[in-house]
This record gives sequence, structure tokens and C-alpha cells, in this order.
Amino acid sequence: MTTNSKDMNGSFIEEQNAPQNDPRAFRRALGQFATGVTVVTTDTPQGPVGMAVNSFAAVSLDPPLVSWSIRNESKNLKAFAEGEHFAVSVLADDQVDACSVFGRPQEGQFSEIPWTKSAHGDPLLDQAIAHFECTLEEAHLSGDHHILIGRVHSFTRFSGDPLLFSQGQYKVAVEHPQLANTAASGSSSNGVSNTTDEPLFVSLLKSTEQYLSEQFGEYRDELGLDVAETRVINLLDLSPSNPAQLAAGALMRVDAIEDTLSDLDAKGITSKNASGLYELTAKGWQTRAALLASATGFNDRMLELVDPKDLETTRQVLMTLLTS
Repeated sequence: MTTNSKDMNGSFIEEQNAPQNDPRAFRRALGQFATGVTVVTTDTPQGPVGMAVNSFAAVSLDPPLVSWSIRNESKNLKAFAEGEHFAVSVLADDQVDACSVFGRPQEGQFSEIPWTKSAHGDPLLDQAIAHFECTLEEAHLSGDHHILIGRVHSFTRFSGDPLLFSQGQYKVAVEHPQLANTAASGSSSNGVSNTTDEPLFVSLLKSTEQYLSEQFGEYRDELGLDVAETRVINLLDLSPSNPAQLAAGALMRVDAIEDTLSDLDAKGITSKNASGLYELTAKGWQTRAALLASATGFNDRMLELVDPKDLETTRQVLMTLLTS
């Protein structure tokens, strides 16, 4: 059930229902909790098996235990629930392709992504920011999933930032905008002392981008669209696409794209063509035009107080940074 009412704290209630009445909305609510992204693997007599997992969690430091869950209907359930060992690769923020490869069962997964063998022969993905080599401690049936608990026998931590998943989209970790205040008070967000009273330029860039994104959200809300729907509409403006293509372009998981397309179909904004690809309807093209008009108007309003010469200088600085 969708609603535009506010709760006692003034926040908008986007959806409210019982899980059994609207499973997709329930999944979206769960998606408000941000997670990291891992690929869990194991070696079997038939060859290596792997799958993308965002339910990975620490259970205990002493003994060293971790957990993750797998659907009962997964074709990989037997390999993991009845196996003796598995490995976990925590993905870096530039490993979206690896997550896509292991997001759904497909042939040749391990030929597409570089990896090395653990002590038990389980694949460890290269470029990951952490590896955990585990033996299976317990497997519990719980609802429509099995919860697997592993004992960590070896771990490796690498440099790098994590790939995140939240609200149906891949995201990256950035410093909180409040940290930009430390730059103005004499410390930069990277911990380096700043002896001037001026915030560092990079801190200003981060804070400005986040502020503008939040401000434009109000314009998007007026059109009854969320971020995911806006991304899909913009991509379909380029060409008709299937869910996998849209997922790659929008940096979203395929199941989240399918939910978004279902919502857009219900609004009459998208539909499948004779080739089975999704495309914008007449209403969809009108919505795309309204989005573009909103973005143009927002751009003009945000910059109306900026001197054109200063704006051009800033544009040149940003282009230099992007191409350096």
C-alpha cells in the first residue's frame, strides 16, 4: 500500500503493509538496510560453484564464525549445505561486473573473472578487498532459506573500498557530508591538517554533489518517480533494452530492475515490444521530456546567481580534473 502521509517524525511514508500482502514492497523495505556484496564459492567434484551474496555477516569473534543465507530453491543449495567448506570474497567498489556474473547461475562464470584457489580449492576472486576461507559449521533451515554458519580458518584483508547494495542499487561508500565541516575548522576529510579557514576543494565538490542530488529529488518526486525509475527511463531513451542490459547501465541488480519495470509498466510508462525488449510508451516519452525539463530548470535555478565567467572557469576546472 503506497501512501504520501508523514509519520510522527515528519518523514514521508512511502509504503506500509503486511509482508504477506505485498512481498515486493516488503523486499524494498528490507532494501533500506545497506549491505556489502560478496561472492561465496566452493569446490565440488563437478567443478567450482559460486554465487553473489549480500546476506554475509559476522557472527562471532571467538570462535571466529560468519554466516550467510541461500534460498531453498537455489540449484546451488546442495553444494553449499552439504559441502565441507566455502570461501567468501568481499567485493571492491569496482567489481560490479563480478557481482553481475555471479548474480544468476550461468555457464562459464569462472572463466570470466580471475581467481585463485584457497587451501581447500575454493575460488577466491582477485581484486576483492577481503577473503575468508571457511569450513561449514552448521546449516539451519529457516523459512524459505538455509542459514549457513562457517568457521573462519584464514582471512586476508586488502586495500580498497567496498561495493555496497542498498534500495535495489549498487552504491559506493563516501565520507559523510558532515565531515566536510572539519575542513573548514582546520582538518581535511582525509585526516590531513588544513591550516587555512577555507574548506578543501575536494570536500566542497563532495558536499555540493550530495546537496544538489537531494535538492533535485524534490523535482523527481513531483513527477511520482524514484531514483531507479528515473535511471531506467533515461536508459530507455537511448534504446529498447532487456532487464540485464538495464541492470548493467543503471548499476542495479536484475531483480530490482524487474521490480522497477513492473512498476513502470503499471504506470503506463514502459511496455515490451515485439522483440521482447522494454521501451518507452507515448506516456513514457512525455515523462522523459518532463524529467529533462525539470533537470534543465533545476540547473538554471541553481546557477542563476553564479557569474557566467565564474561558471565557465569552474566548468574548465572540472573538465581538467576529469581528464587528468
